[in-house]
Amino acid sequence: MATIEPRKRKDGTTAYRLKWRFGGRRDGALQSITYAEHDDAKSMKGAIEALRHHVYDTDPRVISFELVTGQKPTAYTAPTFGEIAEKYVTTRTRAKATTKDLYRRTLRNRAGALLARPVESITDDDVSALLSGITDAGQSSAMIYDLLRGIFRYAVVKTSLAANPMNGVEPPKRRPRTVNFLSSRDAGLLLDGCRTLPHVDDALADVVDVILGTGLRISEALGLVAGDVHVDDVDRAWIDVAMQLTRKTSGSAESRRVSLKTEASHRRVALDSSTARVLARLVAGKAADAPVFAHPVTGEWWGHRVFGKAFERARTAAKRAGMVKTPRVHDLRHTHAGWLLTDGVPLLAVSRRLGHESIGITADF
Repeated sequence: MATIEPRKRKDGTTAYRLKWRFGGRRDGALQSITYAEHDDAKSMKGAIEALRHHVYDTDPRVISFELVTGQKPTAYTAPTFGEIAEKYVTTRTRAKATTKDLYRRTLRNRAGALLARPVESITDDDVSALLSGITDAGQSSAMIYDLLRGIFRYAVVKTSLAANPMNGVEPPKRRPRTVNFLSSRDAGLLLDGCRTLPHVDDALADVVDVILGTGLRISEALGLVAGDVHVDDVDRAWIDVAMQLTRKTSGSAESRRVSLKTEASHRRVALDSSTARVLARLVAGKAADAPVFAHPVTGEWWGHRVFGKAFERARTAAKRAGMVKTPRVHDLRHTHAGWLLTDGVPLLAVSRRLGHESIGITADF
């Protein structure tokens, strides 16, 4: 039940604060709005109770008094899907900044046609058509489906949206995850593709070569400094993995080197002599805190996004030369694991080398 609370102002006049819990539940979010006249507060109280308290104090119909007058003000414009989506992403307190950036990119790339439309105008047919178009193009619609479901749930609670259009949409079929293990031939073609690119050529090939030889995550490889590399004897060489390079986000002006998240990720990785020679060349003469894989043009940390774009160009060149698979950067790590297992290295040893928390993660590769 909504309540009206008289409040004395500093000028001696009385204001009337209308309070209610969303949905009328004890655990419903507390809502309130203040009026100068008791009759106005009483009229809005009746309107809110008639809607069983399913009204937020930010609802334009409350602010404009439309719930009482029944008239929508001429200045009122329904929020767009893009506005609601941004609010939804912003309020995901458990999501990291990189995850929020991924959500925003996915919305732009997959649901761009909906962003400028009033959220109230979008129907289940619109959403189904959007998802079907993505699937027909041979792409996965699973992530955008999950995003849309969350955004429209948020819109039902936070706006005047009467019905959730996702209620009439069937979830897409989840495609099994595929891993592109590279053969030795494909790996060679990929390295050749790296060396064909201007400005990054050998530097890009070195990163790819080291990941193929160590199974490091890309963030771990890009975050290496010379002091992590121990190659005085290339036949008994290793690297200490304890840090990683963060991704640049909208809230972060530059990449930073930070500690790894799990205890299992902190590890010592033995090097074969070929990989050790590559790293020995890269760290020769460098200070202990200097990046092993500095960007060949800027000399600064080689950011994930810039590296990823260079890798895509190298992959395209390798495909033209006959590379069968279409690997992601992370598939280089999978390839390293696959080569070890094929050579008979025990699963537990491979799991520890990769920094997995459990052997089951490695087995699912």
